[in-house]
Amino acid sequence: NLQGKESFGTLTAPNYQDYLLEYYLFPSLSKYLSDLPSTERDKYLRNNQWITSKNNSTGFSFKDYLKHIGRMKGLPAFDDFEKKKPEPLLFGNDTINARHFTDFSIQYSTGNQSAKIDADLKMLINMMSAMYFINLDNSDCASYWWIRNGTKDNHTSQTVMINLATKLQNANKEVDTWLFWDGGHCDDYDPEGFIEWLGTITRY
Repeated sequence: NLQGKESFGTLTAPNYQDYLLEYYLFPSLSKYLSDLPSTERDKYLRNNQWITSKNNSTGFSFKDYLKHIGRMKGLPAFDDFEKKKPEPLLFGNDTINARHFTDFSIQYSTGNQSAKIDADLKMLINMMSAMYFINLDNSDCASYWWIRNGTKDNHTSQTVMINLATKLQNANKEVDTWLFWDGGHCDDYDPEGFIEWLGTITRY
């Protein structure tokens, strides 16, 4: 039941790509292009003809955007069936090196459609999730958030970051979120902006 910015309404699987495009990806591209010298901007657009640019307005389809960033991981991206990725290792214990942490993966890998993850994992999973703590409506939760990433991050879905930002906004937190065009995983190209943001909040 995440509520998008302004009057967008409830985020759903069918409309999520439209939300990403309108509020995050299009603004990111527009700023990137406007900051380039005209010759470099023209060259970039020639090399990326999937982007349309007309009358100071740029755009593209979500399908072409996905093709541009490429896929790094298979599915499932984290709880892989062979438990070879780092994430299942995180949930190992003294006697088991790695454990599935989703019912889907343990059911698929074992062929047992009634299989469930170990009961003790549920609290560990919650402890790893910022969304769980925001749901607790804890008064100690930070009031101000600076969240950055690159648009070309294919380590994980952009929805992870945007879900977090939206959940915080819905909880009346002040959230400053930006995607840097063609930036990678966890990129933040604006350290000076971060310092200015801190100054605005602290008045220091």
